[in-house]
Parts: sequence; structure tokens; C-alpha cells
Amino acid sequence: MQDKQHNTPPDFDENLIEISDLTQAEQEKGQASPQKHWLSSRLTPKQRRHRLFITSGIVLIALLLLLSSIPAVREFFSQPGLTTDSASQSNLYTLPALPGWGQFHLDGHTLISPTERSLTLTPGKHTLEWQGEPFTPLACTITVPTTERSQDPNACQVKQTIGNQQKAVNLITFPQHLSLQQLPPAERASLQKATQQFLDTRRSSDTVQPGELYAYNSHDKVKKATRPLQATQRFILDTDASKEGQCLQPSLGPNCKLDEQDCRLFCTLPFPIQDASGQNAASYTQEGWNVGATIRVQWQYTLPGSQQLYKTAADNTDGEQYLIILLITREQGKWKVAFHPQRFSGFGDPNCTPAMGRIFSEAQYKTIEKTNQSASWTFFSGEIAARGCLAAAQLSSSTLQPVLPSNTADAYILYRFGVLLAADDAAHRLWPHLPLANAQQKEIVSDIAANPAFTT
Repeated sequence: MQDKQHNTPPDFDENLIEISDLTQAEQEKGQASPQKHWLSSRLTPKQRRHRLFITSGIVLIALLLLLSSIPAVREFFSQPGLTTDSASQSNLYTLPALPGWGQFHLDGHTLISPTERSLTLTPGKHTLEWQGEPFTPLACTITVPTTERSQDPNACQVKQTIGNQQKAVNLITFPQHLSLQQLPPAERASLQKATQQFLDTRRSSDTVQPGELYAYNSHDKVKKATRPLQATQRFILDTDASKEGQCLQPSLGPNCKLDEQDCRLFCTLPFPIQDASGQNAASYTQEGWNVGATIRVQWQYTLPGSQQLYKTAADNTDGEQYLIILLITREQGKWKVAFHPQRFSGFGDPNCTPAMGRIFSEAQYKTIEKTNQSASWTFFSGEIAARGCLAAAQLSSSTLQPVLPSNTADAYILYRFGVLLAADDAAHRLWPHLPLANAQQKEIVSDIAANPAFTT
């Protein structure tokens, strides 16, 4: 049947093959050009580029989907607990102002910027930590949204306040405030020593001339010198928190405290602050630790050539407590202490702090009843702080801008050797109870006004 189907001759042997030569015509035909069959694309260059872009995009999307499915990669690129959803602005929080060399951690993950204090948290429970050597780490837990104050000792304390652009924000604070108590004993002693060394740079002396008034402190009886005395002013760091504080005005709170912080142990301040023009001081303060500290302003009066204090048994020579504000930084494992730039704080010149306290604590220096005017004050110190603090008053009928050295104030008061003096006739008319400065003291006033070393 096979033979019939394939029409195979009966004598065909499939094992035998006969090869015969081609004829001349067949050879000429075989030399003709072969027919070309192109395997390349018939697409134009523009179409090929378009196809390449589409293919690359598909591959990239597939790669991203693959990477996002890997937990380690997803964790690396995300900031747990944070959201940029504009609908979650009610969950806006502000981190506490802690030293810029430290680092915040949210739910175990480092926040990108150590100086960026605002963040928006997702609903739920979060753990916030701060680490900055050589301090003991701080940690607390926070639940979003925040309701009433938690009784959990490990809970973050949240206080609503008004932030930039008048937006309500929730200020976070740790249960333990950063202070000297969070430092190891050796570092604590080192910082206290560095602070006192810095304060010693402000130590100065001047001569109390015969006939001049002087006092050891604001509550001491004012005395009149009968002979020349060497007057030395010192600023002593006070870290003794064993008894109740007695800080005089100006202050941030009663008993040398800011909220629940004792500033004798260094209280952390809610910086950044603003200067008189409203400019933010963050560029000066964000890398440091902004603290309130307590000092004693101490006067020592001695006879020329003598080291013995010229005093009576009733005189209190310990000095009175005042608050100052410091900017503390850390460089190569060592503490650096400084005041803030001028005009960024009313607590930056300890020489004028007692004068500010005396003037601001009495209503007669704020409001002039005779003329029904209010007074604004600017304070100046010269290169030699012990010569005195010059207080310049501008009444409400004058410009309300801060007094500049070249301006003429409406009245001047000189705080010298612990005593307020009317430095010109205008001040004596406004406050006749003040002793009038003599010619030598008025020369000091003119010199400080023309060459102020520090302006508050």
C-alpha cells in the first residue's frame, strides 16, 4: 500500500543514491543572486526609541515592586511614624530644643535632621528617644492623637502652643529635663568649671571715690565712701540646689525655676528665640544647648593694697542670685560656654541684670504718673563692666525703637556699685528720689553711651 501511495517504482532501493552532474543551463541558473529575506525590524528610528522607553519603564516598575517587597529595603527608605499628608496637620508636633549634636530617634529609626524640630506623626503609639554624648539618653512614649495628660511616668509630656505662622502645634517634652543631672560626675564637674572660667572673663574692677555711694547687694544699707576703695565685681556660678532658690528679677519663674526645672542645675530653654527685629536666632542656637543658669553677683570692696574686705558684720557679701542665659557647645570632647549674640536675650549681660531687676520690679519706672507716659528701656555696659550699667529710657511719646548708642534717650539712669543714680537732669525730674550723678559719674555715662561693649 505504501508503494502505491508514494508512487515508488518496484525496483527502487532507498539505500542507493545516484549523483549526476548539472547541465550547463542549470549551472548558469544557480549563479543567479539569491533572494534576500530581511530579519531586521521594519520600524522607523522614532518608533524603535518609543518601544525602548516603554520597555525600560516596564522593567523599572517591576524592579521597584520587587524591591518594595523586601522588608529591609522598605525599612531603609521609610520614616516610620511620619506622614506628609496635608490632612494630618492636626497631628503636628514640635520636638524639644535639645543640643544639636545629639540625635532624635522615632520608633527606633533615626530622624533625618537633628535640628529639624517639626514633624507630623501618624495615629498610634510611638517611642521617641534622644541620644547625645555625654548625656544619659532620654526616652518617652507618645500616643497620637494626644488626649489628656498621661499618668504613665514614661509618657511624653505634650503641651499645645502656637508655632510659626500662628499654627497650633503640640510641644513634646521628655519626663526628665536635660540638666547637669544627666551628666556623668566627671563631665558635670568639667562643665561647671568651664562655665565659671567663662564667667571669670567678665570680672572687672573700678575705684569707689570718696563721697560715692556703694552697697554689697540690693537689700544692703547704702554707704558713702570716706576713702578710696577698690571695687571688684564677680559672677559666681551657683549650683547648690539643696535649699530653695531666691533669684531676683528678671527671672523665668519663681525660685530660680523654669516650669519644673531648677535652673541652678541648668534648665533647658525652649529656643530658638527672636531678636528685637523678629529675626530667628536658630542659626546661632540650633547646634548648641541653650540653658538658664543661676549666678551670684558679688561685690568686694577693699582698701587699696589690701585683700581684706571693707565691711561690717551686718553686710551680706555672698551676692544675690540672678538668672543668666548661656549657649553651651561641645567641640572635640570639650565644653565651650558663651553668651548669646547681643539683643537676642534680656539675660545675656550679668552686669546689667541687677539693674534690669531693680527697674522692672518697680512700677514707677514703667509708668510716669506725672505725664501719663510709659517708658521702654535699653541697657548698656562698657568694656569695664564694674564702672556701671547705663539704663536709657524712652517715653511713649518718643520712638519705640530700641535705643542705639548714637540716639539721645529721654532719660538716663546709671547703676553703679549696686546703687541707682539719676544720670541726667531729666531722670532726676522724673524720679526725684534718685541721687543725682556727679560730674565724674556723668563722664562715665557719656563714655558708656558712646562706646557700649554690650547692649541689652
